[in-house]
Order: sequence, then structure tokens, then C-alpha cells
Amino acid sequence: MAKHLNGSTTQQSNSSTSKPINSSTLTEGQPLIEVDPQYFRPTEVEMLLGDPSRAKEKLGWQPEYAIKELVEDMVESDNAALNRTETNDTEE
Repeated sequence: MAKHLNGSTTQQSNSSTSKPINSSTLTEGQPLIEVDPQYFRPTEVEMLLGDPSRAKEKLGWQPEYAIKELVEDMVESDNAALNRTETNDTEE
């Protein structure tokens, strides 16, 4: 088990909104990509639900984003990074 330098045991906590999420919620039921079935994990779950109570209790952490906003920000960031890469490639 991992320990801090001071010898105390670390604890994991869940960063979530405590609201259940289903992948179809993010895509409004429309598949965005096709995935080869060989890459699916045998224990893949349809519904995810986290409990952030330990993070709130121990760290005072509270969610600031809804999952849909978080995904939108992540996609925007990835697109911006891709555009920067493409711009650098064409300048060379």
C-alpha cells in the first residue's frame, strides 16, 4: 500500500458529480465512432456512478462541471491541439 513521506496511508477518492452517466447521454443516442468488438473489455459497464463524498469530506472538493461540459471542454482542447499540430506541420 502506498504511503506518504510522513508514513500515513493514502486513500483514493472518487472525483464525480454523484449523478449516474450513460455513454448514450453524451452522444444523445447517436454513435460517434465505430469500435472493433475485439477492443471491448468483457466487464464493460453501461452505467457509471461515482461517490465523491470522501473527496468532499477530506479535501473540501466539489464538482464544478457537469459531465457534458467537461467532455465539450476536452474535445475543444483536443481539437485546438490538433489544429496547432497541423499548422506546425504545414509550416515546415
